[in-house]
Amino acid sequence: MEPDYNNNYHNSYQSEFKPNGFDDLHLDDEVYEIKSDRINPEDFYQHGQKKQYSEVSLRNMPVVLIIILANLLAGIMCIIAGSDHFETGGLNYQYIHNNKEYIRLLTYMFLHANLPHFINNMVALYLFGSRLEPRVGSLRTAIIYFGSGLASGLVSVYVSHLINPDVIRFAAGASGAIFGVMCATLLLISVQN
Repeated sequence: MEPDYNNNYHNSYQSEFKPNGFDDLHLDDEVYEIKSDRINPEDFYQHGQKKQYSEVSLRNMPVVLIIILANLLAGIMCIIAGSDHFETGGLNYQYIHNNKEYIRLLTYMFLHANLPHFINNMVALYLFGSRLEPRVGSLRTAIIYFGSGLASGLVSVYVSHLINPDVIRFAAGASGAIFGVMCATLLLISVQN
């Protein structure tokens, strides 16, 4: 007598693997919670409706990436304008001290001498800034970046003027700001270890 494989297999499969059959299993009764440090479901839903991609704001973007994009945009604008961007927004003692153009203490951080200068600064900002921002937050990262850039710009302007006041020099680049981000990152890593 041969065993009835179809019938026995079906019955044992149903009793072993299906809890009282799938008819009694109600997944809707259970509440599942998504826990992740990368995905926030509230970012995609607003008032019960799904957000469109175009509604995602700069508020959710890391400040390091925003600074890199701002530097890129400033570089593209300088290329399109075709003017001497050092004279337009570069750091200079005479323009700051005599003409009171204090905005140059900000604008010089977004200007670069050439493409390698820009690439090196942005790579360094990304490498160190992407490690700093998760530890201290976006606001503190921005304060460290712009505070370091402002302080290094002031030191650069006044020291170069003290050394040789007759020479008109222009400075540009985010190196001072990035150095501040690097120091803060290295300090946090050494303190945590």
